[in-house]
Amino acid sequence: MPASQPVTFHDGLEATVEPIDEDQDSDLTLFQRARNEVEPGKTPGGQRTIYFTDERPRFTVKIANNTEYDFVEGSSVSWYIAIGDGMPEPVYQGEIDIEIPSGESREYEFGGELLAFEGHGVIGLNAGGHSGKGNSVKRELHSGSSRNYSPAYSFSVWDRDHYRVIHERPKEMQRTAMIITFVVAVIGMLQLMFTAPFSPF
Repeated sequence: MPASQPVTFHDGLEATVEPIDEDQDSDLTLFQRARNEVEPGKTPGGQRTIYFTDERPRFTVKIANNTEYDFVEGSSVSWYIAIGDGMPEPVYQGEIDIEIPSGESREYEFGGELLAFEGHGVIGLNAGGHSGKGNSVKRELHSGSSRNYSPAYSFSVWDRDHYRVIHERPKEMQRTAMIITFVVAVIGMLQLMFTAPFSPF
């Protein structure tokens, strides 16, 4: 199951991450779409709980600036996509350039990299300190380090074939067993009907 939590860069400067709901198969052929027929699970709110290793998901980060400062051009935050156990090392990372006046919020998109590996996926965020001239409220927020990123969103990453074997095939076998049981029961009833002695009274 996915988990999300807000990340606080500084008191009053907070970020949340949401997946962008895109049609991952939009550029695939009909054959490829048929092969990728597994529909991953979703939360009651519609968020993806599973991504596959052939996908390139994108995400939105919403940053709310409730500080007294205006974060001006030249400001940035760091994002990370990590896959593994525990607090995994980032597989991909980048920076988002931001400009957010005091009291406002902004949304930015990032991601689009091939997930490639199975495991526990984590979207992390980080930012360093900020600097400005004297007592000016105009500040530049500096990007952070991957050594101490904060998890903002997590999910599972599966190979499609592996997912089918572990999750889909047992369901198919169960459905098949139910159908066979029903057919056997119907045949048994028909045999009883045709073999029972006929009596007009």
